[in-house]
Amino acid sequence: MRLGDRDAYWQDWPTGYRGSDTVSYYEPSEADVAARAYLLTTVSLPFTISSAALPEPSTTSAALLSVGQQAVAVVVAELNRIVGPVLAAGLGPTPTRSGGPSDGC
Repeated sequence: MRLGDRDAYWQDWPTGYRGSDTVSYYEPSEADVAARAYLLTTVSLPFTISSAALPEPSTTSAALLSVGQQAVAVVVAELNRIVGPVLAAGLGPTPTRSGGPSDGC
């Protein structure tokens, strides 16, 4: 793999020693990830969802399923709105899939 004008190779996660010969792997920091290509790297994208967008909690068991479905739809729409551009920037354009609530599936 090329990284700019030099060869780059996938790196193992950073390690540290915990007494004697015990090796402990730890999650790469942001600086580690920026400097090297790691396999199995995790990325966190914390965000909040306005409670005003969520449906009111159900007061009856009969309405519980409907309210739960509405809440999931709000969360999924917000995830798509926030995470979609991040994924598009990192992975390039992704094909649009059907099968969501808007097309009746």
